[in-house]
Amino acid sequence: AVLVNCADAEGRLPAILSDSRAGGRQAAAHLLGLGHRHLGHIRGPRPHAAAAERHAGILDALADAGVDQRPLVVVEGDGHVAGGERAARELLRLAPDTTAMACYNDLTAIGALRAVRALGLAVPGDVSVVGFDDIDMARYVDPPLTTIAQQTEHMGRWAVRALIGADRPSPGAELLPVHLVVRGSTAPPRG
Repeated sequence: AVLVNCADAEGRLPAILSDSRAGGRQAAAHLLGLGHRHLGHIRGPRPHAAAAERHAGILDALADAGVDQRPLVVVEGDGHVAGGERAARELLRLAPDTTAMACYNDLTAIGALRAVRALGLAVPGDVSVVGFDDIDMARYVDPPLTTIAQQTEHMGRWAVRALIGADRPSPGAELLPVHLVVRGSTAPPRG
């Protein structure tokens, strides 16, 4: 058995996963670099290990930039489009001055795009949105989604090679780097 995009707590099984903490840091650093200071975060479900890692990365970026973490509004989503839409509505209700959202994954971000528009706001004019995963749909939504890309093909090949015995991975996790893909859903804040 091998694990893909997760790891067992004891580290006994071979696993390959993305560096979610670095991805959260890259997403927030991108928004901060554009000038956003009123960030919101739609977090993934608590049981998902990647949710905590991505959230920690966002906090790292805020600390790196010397930005106070207290105003960061965090709302938990479910990792799906409808849950992302509900969470974005809740986030904007709690913090109407939010100018940027870092989302747990691309499905959540697509839901956030829908919520922002439904509230009469524009992406990225009023609210910038960043996802995570770089799913195919991310480049086709309007506007195309800025996101953190994972090396999913590499993960899949690694898993197959390990399972058929072509490679013998050692127990423990291999952490793959991620990278930011900038598209049309992010821009500097107005004013």
